[in-house]
Amino acid sequence: MKRRLAKQLDWWRGRLTTRLARPSYVAFLAVVALLNVFLAFFPVELFIALRVLLRPREWWRITLLTVGASLAGVFLLTELVSARSSGGVVAWATAQIGAAHWETIRHFVEQRGAIGAGLVAMSFLPLPPAILLCALSKVPGWQLTLAVMVGHLVKYGGFAALAAYSPRWFGTDKAP
Repeated sequence: MKRRLAKQLDWWRGRLTTRLARPSYVAFLAVVALLNVFLAFFPVELFIALRVLLRPREWWRITLLTVGASLAGVFLLTELVSARSSGGVVAWATAQIGAAHWETIRHFVEQRGAIGAGLVAMSFLPLPPAILLCALSKVPGWQLTLAVMVGHLVKYGGFAALAAYSPRWFGTDKAP
């Protein structure tokens, strides 16, 4: 029984490693980072960690890729908000994340503006409401983009660096 389970686990580990090593996984990661700006339920940090654990020397490239993709999503979302009516956008966002999260983020972003959106990007709070609120309150796009870029560089870069250097702490030699 144990031998069969170990064999199955090895088979699954091999399949996962094969999938993560493909260039298509990097494209998948970029798409997920872009969509996370709109939907906020993709575990981007997990996908970053999985790829970086397999290829630790690429941690900074993966960080820049995910930050760039999320910035493209920020740009698209702010352009969509500026083209639509604010009432429909607010109703959609409230339905997506719930009224309680919406109010928490609204209060936070109203007090701090684009810096609040950057702090939300650094945290585990959903980012779309912060972007929507900044776009609706006419925060300049460059301020919002800069704040989200800094927030995601800290967040995604921290996860990638942690995944790249943590094997050294556990005694394996895969760290860069």
